[in-house]
Amino acid sequence: MKLMKFFDLIKNRFFPDPANPAQPVIHEVLKRRQLELQQYEEWKAGGERASLTEFLCTQYHRSKSEQEDQAMVRVLTTVSSKGFLLRFPASVQAAGFQHFFDLLKDKFLEDGYRLYASDRKIYNRKEFAETIERHYLKPSIERTMPFPLDQRFGNISVELVKINDRPTHIKLLCNSYSDAKYLDAQGMDEMMAVICGE
Repeated sequence: MKLMKFFDLIKNRFFPDPANPAQPVIHEVLKRRQLELQQYEEWKAGGERASLTEFLCTQYHRSKSEQEDQAMVRVLTTVSSKGFLLRFPASVQAAGFQHFFDLLKDKFLEDGYRLYASDRKIYNRKEFAETIERHYLKPSIERTMPFPLDQRFGNISVELVKINDRPTHIKLLCNSYSDAKYLDAQGMDEMMAVICGE
């Protein structure tokens, strides 16, 4: 009986039920190939990086007066989280949108964050395959000593979502702690300044 439970555990871990859309068919560490890394460096030197960054930052500033293009950018704020959803612009290549997703991670690494995990999950939905690539970042340990801990913006999750391997959107969320061990998280303006280079 124990042997059967062991085999069931192995089967469920490595061969998840494809009929269950809530369970990823594949869950793996996200690692870029050498060619992708080279293309990313070339992309950073080009104009698409600047135009995507400028578009996102302009839309954020317009959101303050409710003039942003909500069909493309949605600012997300709650008591404990803040961020945005950026839809895939038709004028941008899929590879460029992936590079922008990686660029957002790098912006926060440059700001003193540390990369906690990068992974890819692929789900077998009823009528399509959904891929979610994610970078999960935390404030650096050096930044958080001594008490109270400086959480900066809190923990950061950046997701690139694809449907049938075509990008649909990027979602960035900062989730902050609200107890006495932590300083208050910095606001959305300061977070966007890291991305916009202000």
